[in-house]
Amino acid sequence: MVTIIVDDKDVNKAIDNVLAALANPKPAFEDISNLMYEDVFDHFRKEEGPQGKWKKSWRVKLKGGTVLRDKGAAIGLIGTILQGRGADKTSAFLKTKRIYAQIHQFGGVIKPKTKSTLKFKGPDGKTYFKKSVTIPARPFFWISKAGASRIVKELGDYIMKAWNK
Repeated sequence: MVTIIVDDKDVNKAIDNVLAALANPKPAFEDISNLMYEDVFDHFRKEEGPQGKWKKSWRVKLKGGTVLRDKGAAIGLIGTILQGRGADKTSAFLKTKRIYAQIHQFGGVIKPKTKSTLKFKGPDGKTYFKKSVTIPARPFFWISKAGASRIVKELGDYIMKAWNK
């Protein structure tokens, strides 16, 4: 008779490590929130949404420059819109409290609240009075395929790190 003894304590330890890591994935989600931020920041830099390039603004058509970034600094609007990133035990997130983030993400019509017209200075320096202004959607809160691949890789790395611990 032949007896085979399998020592599976290393495998069991690795499985226990992975289960412990998955019980509190906050460290992985923190890294993922950073990857999400980088991906969203990249959308500003490239001036693109999931359907392609953003529509050029009046200012850009008249003066050049970049959409949603006055004076060319990418950190400008995105730095004020993205007011935080983080994670907890169940998710990674980006957050904003800026009221104007929604109009840039989804587009929409801006109408005066208390007057009959909106008054604003155009990029040509003239003052304009309009009953409404339509802002085209320029979505930036989305994850690209490349960003999603980086997130999946991060999760795989997190699990493998726990496995090899």
